[in-house]
Amino acid sequence: MKRVNDSGFTLIEVLAVFTILAIILSIGLPELTKTIKNNDVKKCENFKKTVEMAAEVYYESKKNVVTPISVTELKQLGYLKDTNEIEITNTMVVNVTSEGGVKEYTFSDTNPNGKCR
Repeated sequence: MKRVNDSGFTLIEVLAVFTILAIILSIGLPELTKTIKNNDVKKCENFKKTVEMAAEVYYESKKNVVTPISVTELKQLGYLKDTNEIEITNTMVVNVTSEGGVKEYTFSDTNPNGKCR
């Protein structure tokens, strides 16, 4: 009697591979999601710092001005270069407070759906 040599995989082998892949995905996917979210947070923090530094340069050139300025205005006046990562909207504002001769610059976004609030 001649034996047939099957070169395919058995059902058990295929199920074992799928099970292993499912376990790897269940471990790795939450970590990947967390990493992506942390990346977005870091991107926003860096954007805020950049905007606050641009506002500092603006306010230093204007000396006695302490009114809030929008991020759009900073960009139009040339104090802020184009940032591709973060979409600049009219709701993004930098406020300046002066206490004891020390100015503090605070970024805020009044849009409740804004990425960097």
